[in-house]
Amino acid sequence: MSKKRNVILSIVLVFLCLFSMISCSGQGGPQNQENLNEMELEVGIYNGGYGESWLYMAKEAFESVYPEYKINIRPSKSFYMTDLLSSIDINAQDVYFAPIRYMEFVSQGKLKPISEDTMNKPLSEILRGSTETKSIAEKISDEMNDYYKTDSGYYAIPFGGSVYGINYSIDVFENSNLYIGSASTADRIEWVGASGEKSLGQDGLPDTYDDGLPVTWGEFQKLMDRMVESGIIPFTWANRSAGMTPNSLMSLMVSNEGADNFKILTDFSGEYTFAGDESPTRITKEKGYLLQGMSGKKFALDFTEKIVRGNYKDGQAGLHSYMDAQTYFISKLDDENPIAMLLEGGHWHNEAKAEITTQRFGVMPFPKFEGSAMYNESRSTYYGSSMNGAVFMSQKTKKQELAELFIAFTCSEDMLRLCTRESGMVRPYDYELQKSDLEAMPEFYQTCWEACHSDRVDVVTFMTKTDMVYQNLSYFEEEWPWDYTKNGASYSDPLNDFLGNRSLTADTYWSGLKEYSSKSRWDAKFSEWY
Repeated sequence: MSKKRNVILSIVLVFLCLFSMISCSGQGGPQNQENLNEMELEVGIYNGGYGESWLYMAKEAFESVYPEYKINIRPSKSFYMTDLLSSIDINAQDVYFAPIRYMEFVSQGKLKPISEDTMNKPLSEILRGSTETKSIAEKISDEMNDYYKTDSGYYAIPFGGSVYGINYSIDVFENSNLYIGSASTADRIEWVGASGEKSLGQDGLPDTYDDGLPVTWGEFQKLMDRMVESGIIPFTWANRSAGMTPNSLMSLMVSNEGADNFKILTDFSGEYTFAGDESPTRITKEKGYLLQGMSGKKFALDFTEKIVRGNYKDGQAGLHSYMDAQTYFISKLDDENPIAMLLEGGHWHNEAKAEITTQRFGVMPFPKFEGSAMYNESRSTYYGSSMNGAVFMSQKTKKQELAELFIAFTCSEDMLRLCTRESGMVRPYDYELQKSDLEAMPEFYQTCWEACHSDRVDVVTFMTKTDMVYQNLSYFEEEWPWDYTKNGASYSDPLNDFLGNRSLTADTYWSGLKEYSSKSRWDAKFSEWY
């Protein structure tokens, strides 16, 4: 009996302890747990090029200002485009920082609209201790504001990105005198290094990120020849599956077409003068197929043919995954025959930062071809890298107030600076880096920041409200640039296609693009929009 009484006593004591714990919690166990959950925000971020270390730092800053809340961050490769579209309704995350096709997510009801107060009130009226007088909507760049603001408000705001340019080793250029000197003439280039006085570059301005870099295709060819003569390998790049080189060549195309001509492509409204024509052609949606004949595409293919057929490349070009290509490029810099340039997006440096020690890099504008729309213009145009990233709430979140507070916090001046300083991402908002930020950043981040903020630079994307484009965004971003099929062979990545097909030329590739994008094929795909 004593054993039985001891067991009963033990059970009673357990219940008394449980009752005591519940009573001490103040509002009862289940209700208190629910309140705790309401004070936690689940945040997802695409685990890609720009990483998430900055977001963990933003989380710490937020929790120091709002200690009553907790931010739980989950990075994942699955938070991306169609993968996220199919999983967002069952995921636990309330807020995302991720690449999406915005209009597709909106049309399918996946996003919760951001309240007008959060978008339009000064941040000083939203954030604890803030003195910022601008609202989020006022801070977003005009181009991005036009895109993200719908008739029913904002369902997301832009995240940020960088540019596709030529990524080059500053150390190799300085040590081997590969910069163009200020005393150069059209007939004779004076090559200088770290201590020499450099030419003005494409923007025509002194003391900017492109000083000493080639402006024209003619200068660029002379640069590559000088590299080869000095035992330096001009280029390397990743394999076809990485998908980086098609976008790099798009940047070369738009460098020669300029933002105004690219807008004709995204709006299908305007006039374009094709090579050999004396008068411009009026472009409409119905005539969009003609734009495969834009001169910039031919220039990009001429560049490709020269690089591959002229052997201005490393023997491993096109063989590595994008991460391995980055590592290989960095590892070769101290070799007797270093590689000078990598074709990649502006996110590559952050991806490769574990491999980078003291090496320095910069971003270079693509060269302009004689006869191009931009040949005599003192400005550069880049194709945007990762610009489809967005910040948004899941439609199913029940924590909208906290979610919007955190989103607003990441749009504050300090957090915008933090993101750029730590990741190299340039966010399309009105903010300025301080001297201390720039000094803490790698030179590559500095050059990308300067390029994106120069008043002589345009950054273009396919992010438009033209219905035919945004409802077929995957086609325009992934297929339109370089895809065509002929005689059973498929092409989509010129640099790697030229590597794999020795008989392929710029002329045959360009002819294939125009032939494949016929009026009948265009009509079959797009006629419902005109």
